[in-house]
Amino acid sequence: MRQRIQRMRLLFVNTLQEKGASRDFSFISQQNGMFSFSGLTKEQVLRLREEFAHLCGRFRTYQRGRDDA
Repeated sequence: MRQRIQRMRLLFVNTLQEKGASRDFSFISQQNGMFSFSGLTKEQVLRLREEFAHLCGRFRTYQRGRDDA
């Protein structure tokens, strides 16, 4: 399970880079556990929460439902 979460984090960071993210999110791939501190602002978290994703509080994201493929 831990290895799969790490693979999903790497996939997430790589996808952000491929999509042209203006920030370096590589710190996410170095975190442990089921939650990640995103480094997003409160406003960014609110927008994501309303439109796209499940977020906990101000900083943590839960990596769920992402396929390896």
